[in-house]
Amino acid sequence: MAPRSSIERLPEGARKALEAWLVEFNAGRLQLDEVMTRLEGLLEFNGATAGAPSRSAVHRYGQKFARISERIKRSQAFADAFAAEVGPQVSDGKGLQVLIQAFQSLAFDMIGKLEDEDSFDPKSLMQFAASLKDVSSALKTDADRSLKIEQEALKKAAAEVGRLGKKLGWTAETARQVRAEILGVKLDGG
Repeated sequence: MAPRSSIERLPEGARKALEAWLVEFNAGRLQLDEVMTRLEGLLEFNGATAGAPSRSAVHRYGQKFARISERIKRSQAFADAFAAEVGPQVSDGKGLQVLIQAFQSLAFDMIGKLEDEDSFDPKSLMQFAASLKDVSSALKTDADRSLKIEQEALKKAAAEVGRLGKKLGWTAETARQVRAEILGVKLDGG
């Protein structure tokens, strides 16, 4: 296993600050000298100047960060297009969000490995493909679950319309019309 880079050995807060400054650097709003000055100042303030990354290490990390950021943006555009294609019912639900976060974590790990080594083994590629299949299956399962929950809620609401209709003296036909118009539910019998 390769030793950790000087950037990876930074305290977490310093690394996050550096990444925020690199976003500004990659957007052309900061110069590399400004990033280095800020990083050195932060490290001095925290008494962590030993093992500070060199200018070239920060520049390499900035380039890697830019490549990964670009890939993430493309992935987000793909995810947005996918969500638009399958509809909003699939994007609801906490279980799906956890699954998406786990999948994104795997994807980012693989991207990081590719950036570090400029290759990846076939086993990783097969595992990634299997993950895609599993995510697709989970998306369908979650969509089916959401649809079932929605249908159950509509049935309960329709039953409540029937109960309230009887209490208010509605005819069975009036209750049926209310269910059909407001709830979008058509049930046989009052």
